[in-house]
Amino acid sequence: MPNCPETFNCPGLSPFKYPFFNVTDTRCGLIKVNCTAKGGELQLGGRSYEILVHYPLHKDVDIYIYNKTFDYLLKQNSYPSDLPHTCQVVQLPVKNPGLELDETNIFSLLSSYILIRLKMPPPDDDRYKKGSHSDIRNVLGVTILITIFLCLKRKAGRSKKAKYNVKVEMFLKNHEFIAPKRYSYSEVVKMTNSFKVKLGQGGFGSVYKGVLKNQSLVAVKVLSDVKGDGQDFINEVASVGRKSHVNIVSLVGFCLEACQRALIYEFMPNGSLERFIYSHGSSSSSQLGWEKLHEIAIGIARGLEYLHRGCNTRILHFDIKPHNILLDKDFCHKISDFGLAKLFHEKESKISMSHMRGTPGYIAPELFSRNFGEVSHKSDVYSYGMMILEMVGGRKNIEVEVDHTTEIYFPYWIYKKVELHEEQLGLHGIVSDEQNRIVRKMIIVGLWCIQTNPLSRPRITKVLEMLEGDLALLEIPPKPYISSPSRSPPGSPSTNISHPYCSSST
Repeated sequence: MPNCPETFNCPGLSPFKYPFFNVTDTRCGLIKVNCTAKGGELQLGGRSYEILVHYPLHKDVDIYIYNKTFDYLLKQNSYPSDLPHTCQVVQLPVKNPGLELDETNIFSLLSSYILIRLKMPPPDDDRYKKGSHSDIRNVLGVTILITIFLCLKRKAGRSKKAKYNVKVEMFLKNHEFIAPKRYSYSEVVKMTNSFKVKLGQGGFGSVYKGVLKNQSLVAVKVLSDVKGDGQDFINEVASVGRKSHVNIVSLVGFCLEACQRALIYEFMPNGSLERFIYSHGSSSSSQLGWEKLHEIAIGIARGLEYLHRGCNTRILHFDIKPHNILLDKDFCHKISDFGLAKLFHEKESKISMSHMRGTPGYIAPELFSRNFGEVSHKSDVYSYGMMILEMVGGRKNIEVEVDHTTEIYFPYWIYKKVELHEEQLGLHGIVSDEQNRIVRKMIIVGLWCIQTNPLSRPRITKVLEMLEGDLALLEIPPKPYISSPSRSPPGSPSTNISHPYCSSST
């Protein structure tokens, strides 16, 4: 018979006894426990589980274990790729029913903290010598349950992707005349040299540099997770595929093959506008110059006018911001990213919206509440106004890291300068009277565009007239509405000044 200790201890846990063991001789027990600096780990089915609590009861043993891998997968709403192809329905460990849980999300119901209860025979029972293998098989089943659950999740994911592809394929079939060239996934891999040069990454996926057979450079946006019903993919193809304008990025092609989806755009080597306008301590003019910024403001307005005044179908972008304005090698500026766009017919005066869309800091108030007015092309005008004010200020419109709290909300701060007709606007890089006129014109136009009431905002056509017209003809708009935000400058928790419709900008 082996020399086995009757009990052993791990830091912070109750003493362990049979069927647990922590010696090299496996005849001393059925379940191995490795003591660690923080407690212990249970060894089951070739895996390690952190022991949270160990209750040696009168007859039975309760032990709580924690699965780090399962916890990570739950938080990521993810699953491994190397699962078997067949699945079956099983029972899974769930959280306490008394907790507030989202029953529409299966991941919120599951728990990575698992209670195991071992039914122990009396001390004089022969099963102590033989080992309670039937109970141990139940314990090992925890690992099996987790694997089967993940397999179920994978099957559900395949079903969702299939529905996504059906909707997109139907759209492409019915709109062949607007769809650009379709590429296979193998062609996408080849044009990106196996995704060698990564240009950027976002919530949608990643963007890679590519080269077509004719040596034209392209930017390949590889979409990651399947979200929604495919409407985002359709928006991009329908919006950009049917439009041809010098201030709108060109969609060269797309890929839709099984779960692989990609959008192929013309390459814009200078990246996004935000790279050039957000400079610490100085205005964006130091990067591009006031004349170029004025030119960009006019060009983007022309692009929006083209979208809003379509012949049969009009397009609202709903995500105008510096990040979505791309610059080519000659700094020609183009509107990009139509994933949130909405198409509507010319005769429609009101736009129905099932949910809010856009980026905080640029979203028009009527998208938050219909009490402010109806959603329309004026919603894009609001986003455009916030953008050109950031172009002027060389900073985010809401910025808590400033010297004075009055400067936190830039539109309010610059409005006072313009309203009082101050000669010095407090902006860097203005070295001539002409530049001063350009800057004041952009400020006044931007302030008109961000009026709370959509009816008070100009149409984008009027915006163009104002930007290209005489400064002396422009009236000062009403003061932009502001209120207290949820964000404060460091060290001043009681001082809150911000825009009423967002607590942070991204």
